[in-house]
Amino acid sequence: MPGQRIKLLPVLLLLLWTSIVCGQKPLSDLDLLKRRSFERPEFDRKKSSFMWVSSGNVLLKYNPLSLTFGALMYTYQNVLSKHISATCLYSPSCSQFSRKLITDFGLVKGMFLSADRIMRCNRIAAMDISPSEADEKDHKVHETTAIYKKR
Repeated sequence: MPGQRIKLLPVLLLLLWTSIVCGQKPLSDLDLLKRRSFERPEFDRKKSSFMWVSSGNVLLKYNPLSLTFGALMYTYQNVLSKHISATCLYSPSCSQFSRKLITDFGLVKGMFLSADRIMRCNRIAAMDISPSEADEKDHKVHETTAIYKKR
């Protein structure tokens, strides 16, 4: 046991010396405050425009159901989707396409059409996709919401 303390002493001294010599200079609190920006970031209404209705009617403008689903979609797209490494077969991605469907067709019909798209976005359903439908550059199928409009 005493022999181990003697062997560890040079290692600890070396670690202490390197942390003192190679470490960062300690900054005062005032220097840290000068470096920090205290401006609030702007809320990007373009990313969340699908959940805001420009109407004079207060019930339509601040509809709790629309705001709730819009907030959930915004959170998924900006927080969760970045960390999930799933690759979508389609372009635009399923969440972006769902957002566009909800904007074009309304909440209820948009959710049903989004469910159709999500059901088609898997490897089993990909067997039905013709190779001519896929783009040569990114190998994805490019769709628009026009496929759901009445002809």
